[in-house]
Amino acid sequence: MSEKRRDNRNRILREGEYQRSDGRYRFRYIDEDGKENEKV
Repeated sequence: MSEKRRDNRNRILREGEYQRSDGRYRFRYIDEDGKENEKV
């Protein structure tokens, strides 16, 4: 089984969810047009 990605508070991150080095979160997704988008 693969290792689950965790943030600096030891929470499990979902697919497409990332924690930036400054501690803020961002979420990346692909819209209906196939473009990659990001929410901060």
